[in-house]
Amino acid sequence: GKKMLEVAHNGCLHDLFREAKKLNIKTGKELVSRDITAYDRDMTRYFELPDGHLTVPVFLGTGLADNMAGTTGQYGAALALCKAGSVVQWHKYPGITHSGAVNYSLPDSEQFTHDIMNGSPVASSCSDMTPPGPIQKPTPNIPFNQ
Repeated sequence: GKKMLEVAHNGCLHDLFREAKKLNIKTGKELVSRDITAYDRDMTRYFELPDGHLTVPVFLGTGLADNMAGTTGQYGAALALCKAGSVVQWHKYPGITHSGAVNYSLPDSEQFTHDIMNGSPVASSCSDMTPPGPIQKPTPNIPFNQ
């Protein structure tokens, strides 16, 4: 656990995955000396959005080849935000991974930001959201899309 904490202080999520693989860590139970079964069971509620209402529009960009954060949870978050009355603009990018999504979504997020800054209305995706389906294979030769 101490080694993973050290990595977390200076790294990113992919660094933690790499270190866990190197140390052959497969579950959180291997990181601590106490039984954490009850803690693990309670964690689900911390990933729920009890009140997803935001007073400003939100841009969400999901790479459909995101096998790091997954696509189902991102879809669920978008739905929760919509259900709470937030204005959500959700973009899905076929073949784009977690690492590739920020740069790949730049044209859309730039337009979104431009509209917000100029007081233009922002279109909401809430009325036509559909589940993203299974994780796709990454499209090759796209910067940062590994």
